[in-house]
Amino acid sequence: MKTMKFRRSIFSTMPGILFIAGWMVVFGGITQAAVFVVTNINNNGTGSLRLAMNNANTTAGKDTINFNIPGAGPHLFRPASLLPIQVEPIVIDGTTQPDYAGTPVIVLDGIFAGSGNIDGIVLSGGDSMVKGLAIIRFSDRGIEIRSTENTIQSNYIGISSDGFTPFGNGTDGIAIFGSNNIIGGTTPAARNIISANNGRGILINTIAQSSGLVINNIIQGNYIGTASDGATSVGNRLDNILIFNAANNTIGGPGVGNIISASVQSNGIRIISNDGTTSGNIVQGNLIGTDVSGSLDRGNALSGILVQDAFDNMIGGTVEGAGNIISGNNRGIEIRNSMSTGNIVQGNFIGIDSTGTSALRNSGVGVLIIDASNNTIGGSEASARNIISGNTGHGIRISLLAPGVADNNVIEGNYIGTNVTGDVELGNGNAGIFLAGTSGTKILHNLISDNIDGVVLDGTVFIAKPT
Repeated sequence: MKTMKFRRSIFSTMPGILFIAGWMVVFGGITQAAVFVVTNINNNGTGSLRLAMNNANTTAGKDTINFNIPGAGPHLFRPASLLPIQVEPIVIDGTTQPDYAGTPVIVLDGIFAGSGNIDGIVLSGGDSMVKGLAIIRFSDRGIEIRSTENTIQSNYIGISSDGFTPFGNGTDGIAIFGSNNIIGGTTPAARNIISANNGRGILINTIAQSSGLVINNIIQGNYIGTASDGATSVGNRLDNILIFNAANNTIGGPGVGNIISASVQSNGIRIISNDGTTSGNIVQGNLIGTDVSGSLDRGNALSGILVQDAFDNMIGGTVEGAGNIISGNNRGIEIRNSMSTGNIVQGNFIGIDSTGTSALRNSGVGVLIIDASNNTIGGSEASARNIISGNTGHGIRISLLAPGVADNNVIEGNYIGTNVTGDVELGNGNAGIFLAGTSGTKILHNLISDNIDGVVLDGTVFIAKPT
């Protein structure tokens, strides 16, 4: 086939177009993408980020925006209005800036972008990547994802390029309204720092504009609520992670967990539904309420994890590394309301540090179940054992608020009031297990030691097969 050349000023969306050094090369049946290079920090015009984003929206294929700005960073972009919403697949890669050395030097600062619903970056086209940016001080969200199969890595969202200075976005750090997106990754280089935002750190939510139920998003390896050192508290104001009317999302994983700490007013993770669709979410391998070492208190203001009207979710697990450290918070885990059934809590340290030998207390109850039935704390295998110790309140409390029901929950195989080996006392400040007004609760094969009381039954309670 004969090759034809055209000047770049001619745009086309036909298959088989490649932009190279100011030319378009047309060849049969394959679409290749363009690379746009940002060479200045201007609001608009030649070499600007805005022009590159606009050009990417009019070019077929998955385009890339690279950076080559003279001088030493940080390089501060202060757009005068909303940046273009990306409607085509794109890679915006701040790591291509020549002075990038592992932390962002490309800073998108929304201080002059306007008030109202002004987001930093909006991904509407899907199959996109944003990496190596600091995104701060936009009036709404740092990043909004309205599409599927996007990846967000190596960014500081709500934190300036020094990794410590809080410049939060007006609401959420990242809002996800689509499925199959990845925030972070399995290597330290992929880590996002998502902190100091005035709403949630990360929101996962099905809305009217979503293409069906939002599912299968992965949040791994991030620092959410701390600075880049993993120790300094710079919490998001509301929930660090909120999963709302969304299913089968994964927060962490064995060996690839997140730090989820220091929420100023709310929870580490909240998993909630108002339409009965929130289920099958997995929370594993995270440090919830601690620093990166798992030994210092960086607690969330309310619960480490709150499950509210959501069912069949897994907190922890039985494989190595699946358990979470849930310590330093007000309450460790809270499961509440009638739709919260079939939730499983296994293999976690609740109220102790990552070594399993020292108390790192939640200031209230370790595990609280209110008006929720048919949930399981622990299991028959040793790997399912939770260590629920050192908390200021009860180790486990199950109760109801009339006319609610909190029946047929299972508490099995846990160490409640000891260290990880079961031979050193680390008692909770009240009862090991406190049951109020429940029935059908099974308490099986637990080691309950050094608490103010072992098991307290308050009200009409039937315990099936106590051992």
